[in-house]
This record gives sequence, C-alpha cells and structure tokens, in this order.
Amino acid sequence: MSTAVAELLDGPARAARTLAAFDHAAYLAVDADVIALVDREAAALPNSVVVADPAPLRAIARRGPVVVGAGRLTCGEVEVVVRRWWEPRPSLPVTTGNALAAVARALPSRAPGLPAGSNGAAQRLEEAVRRREPGAAADAAKALIGAGVGLTPAGDDLLAGLLAAACTLPDALTERCADTLPVVDAVATTCRELAVDRTPLVSAALLGHAADGRPSAPAARVLVALASGRGIDAAMARLAAVGGTSGRDLLAGIRLGTRLVLPPAPLGASDAPGSPPANDPTVPDPLREELP
Repeated sequence: MSTAVAELLDGPARAARTLAAFDHAAYLAVDADVIALVDREAAALPNSVVVADPAPLRAIARRGPVVVGAGRLTCGEVEVVVRRWWEPRPSLPVTTGNALAAVARALPSRAPGLPAGSNGAAQRLEEAVRRREPGAAADAAKALIGAGVGLTPAGDDLLAGLLAAACTLPDALTERCADTLPVVDAVATTCRELAVDRTPLVSAALLGHAADGRPSAPAARVLVALASGRGIDAAMARLAAVGGTSGRDLLAGIRLGTRLVLPPAPLGASDAPGSPPANDPTVPDPLREELP
C-alpha cells in the first residue's frame, strides 16, 4: 500500500464512498481523500492499495458498504489488510542539465486528449514555462483543470505530469534553476485550490499527489529513466499505454515539467560572458527544437 494513504489506512475506521468501480480498479472517497484499490493489471497510482486477490474489487463493484481504517479496508465479509508499504515518490539518480535535456527530447510535445478548445491554454502554459512567468502559468492552469473527459481529464493529466516532473527532477540535478519554484508553486496552488470544484475527485486527488512529487508508478519509471539516461523508450511506451490518452497526456506534461527545471541554455552558454540572463526569452530553449 502506498505511504500516501497511510494516515487513512492507519487512522480510525471510517465509511468510504465508492466513486467508480471497474474490473481492475475501484476508487473510494474517504471524506475529501481518495484511495485507489487496484489489482496488478492496473497502473499503481500514488494513492493505491494493490491487491493480489480480485475479491475486494468484485465486492466493491456490487456496491457493498466499504470501511477504511484500523490498518485495513473491508467491504462486507471481504477484508484487505496492510502487508507492505511502498513510497510513491521516486528516488532519482544524480544527473546534469545537459544529460537530462538530451534524454528529454524523446518526450512527446502534445497532449492528444485535450479538446480543441483547450489547445490555446496548453500553448499559453508552454509559453509561461519558457518565460518563467508564474502568473501566466497559473492562468493557463485554471483553463486546463477539468479540460477533457473521463475520471482524469486530459488537462489534468498534462498538469499532473508537469507537477510530477518539476517537483522531483530538481532532486536529481547537480545544478538548480532558481526561477523554477515560483512557477511550480503557482501551478500547484492553482490546482489545489480549484481542482476539487472543477474536475472529478479522483483527478483532483492525483493532482494533489503530483504537486507533492508523487506520480503513478509508470510515470515514476519515466522520471527515473530521464535521470538515469537508461530505458526511456520502454518507460515511455509503458506510460503511453495507460488509459485512452491519459498516459500520453502525462508524458506531454512531464516534458513541460522537465523544460521548467532545466536552465534555458544548459550547454554552458548562460555562464559565458555577455550571455543573456537565464530567464531571458531570447535564450534558446533546450527542448525547443523538437516542438512544432
């Protein structure tokens, strides 16, 4: 079970509300929090309880009453007991901006699940990231929250990918970009304040976890591959296979988050005499050459 839901599982027993139930996953609301009960066929989310036996999922699908707490989850006579905890925040190897930029060019630049009317907001977010403009980034995030369909709309997936990358990759970099934090904080604050009222509760919870640096397991593998420089194609393929477009929308967001944590000129140009400051929009973007 994920440590992100430790307080819910170890806390007092409380009734949970079933938000959605499928063959391989069920989503439960405990007050304002969400637990994802999944089997090994589903992608492990940062708030997941992973079960080997499908019996709990079948019981929840029948809409039986669910109780969470005291170290277990029960649905009628079916009980899930905590056996092992896992940490959803990835542990990343140390890398450099140059190495990260080289690997990140493999990431896709577009979120295919975005509705046509949201493409402008995505472009504004991209520009705000490039220019390091917190206010513009927050405004674009407002327009993207809830944009799309399903339990995790494409706009949310794009933002979750950005936040997951921007909140974890700095831990791996030998050099930090000082003007990253205001933009990350602006997007994270916007998502925390608005998502509950604008998007499904499942997606709002995942945005909160992304802002804390806790992505899904497939997204975490992409972040590890970016930092290590190994296995990026396999990690991307695995994430891209999640959902209809959800995984690919996350990948586009991870690309934006990676761009945000990189210095605008990672090849040393920003250190050269007479170079423009790091937040100058005329400085070449390390990932720009791959964008349309």
